[in-house]
Amino acid sequence: MPPGYTAFFLWVASAVLWWSGWREETADGIPDYAVAVFLAGWPLAAWLELPAGGHATVGGAFVWTALAVFALAWRMESPARWTAWSAGFLLGSLMLILTISPWLSIRLPEEMHGRAAGALTGAASTLLVPGAAGQVAAVTLAMSIPDLWRAGWLQAGGRLIGSGRWMESWWIAVLTARSLSVLAAFARRNVVSFGWRKGRESP
Repeated sequence: MPPGYTAFFLWVASAVLWWSGWREETADGIPDYAVAVFLAGWPLAAWLELPAGGHATVGGAFVWTALAVFALAWRMESPARWTAWSAGFLLGSLMLILTISPWLSIRLPEEMHGRAAGALTGAASTLLVPGAAGQVAAVTLAMSIPDLWRAGWLQAGGRLIGSGRWMESWWIAVLTARSLSVLAAFARRNVVSFGWRKGRESP
C-alpha cells in the first residue's frame, strides 16, 4: 500500500477512536478542541504542497503538524518542553542513521524503512517522554530531522518535505507511543489494584 494511503487509513483509525470515546485515554491532557481541530484539518492539509524556495516543496500535512506541535509546546511547562525537544533531537538523530544505514537497507525492503523507524521512534518516546503533548512534540521533531537534513544538507532537487512516507511514519510513531502509554498505564493500575487487594486479603 502506498505510504499516503497508509497515512490516510491511520488518520481514519485515529479519528474513529477519538470520536468513539477514547479521548481521555489518548489525549492525556491535550484539550479536546485542539485534537478535534487537528484531526479535522489534517486531510485537507495533506493535499497541499507549498513552495519552500528553490526546487523544494513542503507538504501541507507537515506544516499543519508543525503548527499544532508549536501550539502544544507553547502550553507545556518549560522543563517538559525541553525534555520533549531533547528527546526528539536524540530520536531524530537515531532515525536519520536508521533511514540512511546501508545495513538496514540490505535487510529491509525500502517501503519498510520508514515504518520500522516510526515504530521504534514511537516506542522510544514512550520511555523518554511523559505525557501525550511531549510525546507528540518529540515524535514530530524526530520525524522531521531526516527530511530536513536531506532537503537542506543534500540539497536534493525537487525534494518534498513531509511526503507521504513522512506522514505514514509520523502516524505510526504517534499511535505507537500513545498505545504503549495507555497499555502501560492500564498495567500499572491493575498491578497496583491487585497488590492492594492481596494486601487486604492477607492476614
